[in-house]
Amino acid sequence: MTPVPAPTPDPAPGSGSAMAPGSATTPGSVPGSGSVPGSGFPVGPGSAAGGGSAAGSGSAAGPGRGGGFRGSWSAGAPGDLAAVPLLAGLPGAAVADFLGPAVPVAFRRGERLFAEGDPGDHVLVLLSGKVKLTRPGPHGGESLLTMSGPGELLGELCVFDAAPRQATAVAVRDTAACRTSATDMSDWLDRHPEASRRLMSLLAARIRRMNDRFEDAAGVDVATRVARVLVEQGARFARRTGMGLRLTLDLSQDDLAHHVRASRERVNQILGDFTRRGWIARDGGDLIILDPPQLTRRARHRSRRPTLM
Repeated sequence: MTPVPAPTPDPAPGSGSAMAPGSATTPGSVPGSGSVPGSGFPVGPGSAAGGGSAAGSGSAAGPGRGGGFRGSWSAGAPGDLAAVPLLAGLPGAAVADFLGPAVPVAFRRGERLFAEGDPGDHVLVLLSGKVKLTRPGPHGGESLLTMSGPGELLGELCVFDAAPRQATAVAVRDTAACRTSATDMSDWLDRHPEASRRLMSLLAARIRRMNDRFEDAAGVDVATRVARVLVEQGARFARRTGMGLRLTLDLSQDDLAHHVRASRERVNQILGDFTRRGWIARDGGDLIILDPPQLTRRARHRSRRPTLM
């Protein structure tokens, strides 16, 4: 594992994810559009706060698969961490107590943060970048569970039990994170009951999202599932531009098809239909969401689900 400098938040699009056949601009795309700098550090659906990333330098990380580098906090890192959902609004003493044993780590695009079956011995708080979580698919390959971005937790269940990892996490962009051991986090929660309640709230929200995905798999058509992926990913990762919301999915066409449980050909037909309706445009590896309200309505979400409006 090669030590790397901490990446800046949300690099500009153009990472090469394939959303349309070939690299040329497809019909309905926006010609001549360039990459747009990232929006910084999102702390909730469709929002952003702050910039900066956890910085530091040092040697390769300690035990465990993956781990990037370890270093010391930069002057701006504690403020960034204080904005993540787990820590936002907590007393300064609780945030400082969390930072005490925590270390910044970084992962290059394509690097594995941890693998299914690895010991669950630490928790990661993502500061920048994007990570996909997968499990082996029923017919080979991998099945995408979810995408995680800045402010989200990875591996937090290890705080409550000693079970091994249930999924593999891989950085799809250069990613910076804060790493703390399961033991240190458990002790921190014991010392700060308000943090325990915050973590329970975050876990409850995750369970609700999982329940919604069961509905996606069993009760809605493929076009609705595709629209929901675009709305959910757009609410979390899209960057607002003069042309619309620019979204880099960081997924191949096959990945997206597996995620919505449909054929690649069917997904391309649906994306083509959305393009003809003027809801989206394809620009190389990016999507431009031109009509967020209409795409949100097509996703047919319940009231608690994400929205681009």
